[in-house]
Amino acid sequence: MRNLLPSALILTLACASASTRPATIAEPEISVRQAGPTFFGTSAATTLSFNVLVTNHANVPLHLREIELSSPGMTHYVIQRTIKRLDEVIPPGATRQVGMEANAYAEAPRAERFEPLNIRAVLRFEAAGKSWREVVLDQSVGS
Repeated sequence: MRNLLPSALILTLACASASTRPATIAEPEISVRQAGPTFFGTSAATTLSFNVLVTNHANVPLHLREIELSSPGMTHYVIQRTIKRLDEVIPPGATRQVGMEANAYAEAPRAERFEPLNIRAVLRFEAAGKSWREVVLDQSVGS
């Protein structure tokens, strides 16, 4: 049991550090914007389009491998957690836009947009032999 605790601690620290951006790589600028209006019509479900913009402020290319969108804390409508796998290279100083769609579900048909859309975006990057995730929370995404 005494040997198990140090091993578990090392594994925990290794997992935690595996998702941290290397100190030598500048933080990318990330924004998520809804590409169209939220409209449910006669249904309680609809598809929403989003644009994820990433600007590389590092001096090395960034490889964008995955984007995950979700909507934590919503009450009137939510988007279903959506993952898009990519192989997008973003050169130093460049900006890339990635479009994606997510299904949205309202509490009732013909729902109106009573609240701003809360978006949580998790982007997985690789650069300089390292892999990490950047998390963005944005409350003013809806249009």
